[in-house]
Amino acid sequence: METVYLVDGSSFLYRFYFAMKGLSYNGFPTSSIFGFAKLLLDIENLHPSYIGFFFDTKAKTFREDMLESYKKNRPKTPDDLLVQIEPSKKLIEAFGITIIELDGFEADDLIATYAEKLKENNKITIIASDKDLFQLVDKNILLYDPVKKITYDREGVFKKLGCYPEQVADYLALVGDSIDNIPGVKSIGPKTAASLLLKFGSIEGILKHIDKLPPKTKKALENEPNIELYRKLTTVDRNAPIEVNLNLLKKKEPDYNKIREIFMEFGFKSLLKALPDNPETAPIPLDQSIIFPKDNTAYIYKNSKTSPIILGDINEEINCVYDFKKLDRLGITFKHYPFDIKLACYLINADSKGNPFDCFDLIDTNLSKTIASLNKPEEIYAVSCRPLKEIIEKRNLTYLLSDVETPLSVILNEMEKRGILIDSDHLIKLKNEFENTLAQIEEKIYAIAQEKFNINSTKELQRILFEKLKIKPVKKTKTGYSTDSESLSILSEKYEIAALLINYRTITKVITTYIVPFLEKIDNSGRIHTTFNQTLTATGRLSSSNPNLQNLPAGDDEIHAGIRKAVIAPDGYKLICSDYSQIELRVLAHMSKDPALIEIFNNNQDIHTQTAVKLFGVHPGMVDHNLRRMAKTINFGILYGMGYVSLAKTLSISKDKAKSIIETYFNRFSKVKEYIESTISFATKKGYVETLFGRRRYLLNINSKNKRIAEFEKRAAVNTTIQGTAADIIKIAMVKLHKKLKDFDAYMVLQVHDELLIEAKDSIAEEIASVVKETMESVVDFDVPLKTNTKIASNWYDAK
Repeated sequence: METVYLVDGSSFLYRFYFAMKGLSYNGFPTSSIFGFAKLLLDIENLHPSYIGFFFDTKAKTFREDMLESYKKNRPKTPDDLLVQIEPSKKLIEAFGITIIELDGFEADDLIATYAEKLKENNKITIIASDKDLFQLVDKNILLYDPVKKITYDREGVFKKLGCYPEQVADYLALVGDSIDNIPGVKSIGPKTAASLLLKFGSIEGILKHIDKLPPKTKKALENEPNIELYRKLTTVDRNAPIEVNLNLLKKKEPDYNKIREIFMEFGFKSLLKALPDNPETAPIPLDQSIIFPKDNTAYIYKNSKTSPIILGDINEEINCVYDFKKLDRLGITFKHYPFDIKLACYLINADSKGNPFDCFDLIDTNLSKTIASLNKPEEIYAVSCRPLKEIIEKRNLTYLLSDVETPLSVILNEMEKRGILIDSDHLIKLKNEFENTLAQIEEKIYAIAQEKFNINSTKELQRILFEKLKIKPVKKTKTGYSTDSESLSILSEKYEIAALLINYRTITKVITTYIVPFLEKIDNSGRIHTTFNQTLTATGRLSSSNPNLQNLPAGDDEIHAGIRKAVIAPDGYKLICSDYSQIELRVLAHMSKDPALIEIFNNNQDIHTQTAVKLFGVHPGMVDHNLRRMAKTINFGILYGMGYVSLAKTLSISKDKAKSIIETYFNRFSKVKEYIESTISFATKKGYVETLFGRRRYLLNINSKNKRIAEFEKRAAVNTTIQGTAADIIKIAMVKLHKKLKDFDAYMVLQVHDELLIEAKDSIAEEIASVVKETMESVVDFDVPLKTNTKIASNWYDAK
């Protein structure tokens, strides 16, 4: 028996779009096209003889005649998805696969019709992620979800839903389907529906024994007159008026030239290596006598002829390596810092994350094509080294690579090995206190709700808040009324339960994100050793993982302060915390050359107070906490591209007032406006921006026809120049400080954005604090002074 593959193209079209939303190439959205490209390559590996892709059409379906509101709550198909439909279909056809559509019927119905008529003489595999199609599964029909990589047979459907394929339509009619706007029966959720069907077999069986049901369930069913209609809507049509022709599904040979053309058109160069060789795209031949891998984990390679990569014996001179930090961790020492391919790629194009392929993709198409065809790391690095060196020199990035990023990788390695000391007793005590608080909050929530329920379940929360308590919702999403933090914050002004839920979530996050992971990762010496990621962020900032120490809560409230109190100094030592004061606004002042900003900083005045004075026309003495807070929000809002709508929302003021404030700001700080406009103009013309030190970030979607994407890129352009320059500054400071600390019993242990944490011997803590402050404040020569807040204490919270 032949296996026939029936693919639900429409469901994947949306699934890929939302899974990789924002993916684009040269301003054109590509998330769905890329998803199909990967799916089609996976399908090609199955070597199918018969396969078809099924799609919905724009025409009205028979279900809309049955229920006018059917699918009416679905938002309009986004423009950046609509433009991907035809390219996706062209790609499917290039793989030699037939596309099947029929006005008036959904893809599910066509799949059902084909499956029903072909299953007697063939094995059917439905490739889909839509639970509606579970109802088709039987002895000759399987459903495969390629994203989850799960194949469902009859028992698999039961394990997933708690009911069998022949009960799926009934199940969906009972629980409803928010995506298709089928209400279902109120108060009957998945578990209840599954248990009812398990006991009574079908909706008819349930209704026949309705007097045996619990009062609440009985009442819900009696009050739902449309249950039969819902089942008709959820039942796929196995007799759609379409000719079922097996030969129509015969798989043709892929047109690899066409596939390559589409891959190149939409920037899927990483997928080219999955295609058979083509003379037109063959790699530039390599002289294999370039290449002798010494250690695959270390990525060190030897060139016996000219110069790119020299190794031989470890004692010899090494000129070019990949991931110097990794080599340093292996204990390999060098006479000088080698050229680090990973760091060079990251400096040239921050979005490459240190990957040569992604770096050259935007610089040299031919070289990118060659690298994409290579499989061995040693080949990739051998080819990359020389051109990367040339680009680094041409763009004047030698200082940033050789004197900052490369030595920094050694420093980060030392910081990782030392780690930070944790007071585990404090954390355990904190955990117990928080868990007791959570239990009290839970009881209060249950009392208001007048029942116990799963507080962490969105569906349960929606039921309690908007159905039982009749609270007016703030906004609607695809899965019902929103219970996100923004919505709860608005509701908390009127409803106690919303405020309790916010507190519950905050404490739960602190326990699960910080306390538990910290306790799990403490070593025998009482320390946690994070991993610093040097080539991950688009702006040049460091990040950390396992655990993530960059996102440690900075709040002064009891919940958040407790975490920083857990970071302590060893016996006989102190912690020195030095934090740049308003570094990004100082960078903005220098880069924009705005005289008003420069004057404020040079006069050592408080920037937020002075901003309030200029915006609201008040005397400095009249600037209270609220006015300063507003000014601070405006300062950083302008920096990050906040528009008047967002500002109005954040400050709880009218849109007109917010618009007026922004206009006043740009009148008072006119050079800031000029700087923002010139940065965006440069980015739209060049497709990238650079920090003050030359680190580059590409913004290929800044001219996108999708306004939302383009506006995001414009904000990112300004943000990158400011935040990226600030990131460069603290990295330079770390390298300079490291040299000064070498002769002292003092060690950098943590960097979090604009903040450094140093362990120093008690007896020299004051001296080291002065060294730290002087080094950080003198690292660059700006039009405005750099300032730090530098403190000494026994734990991080008190030092901050």
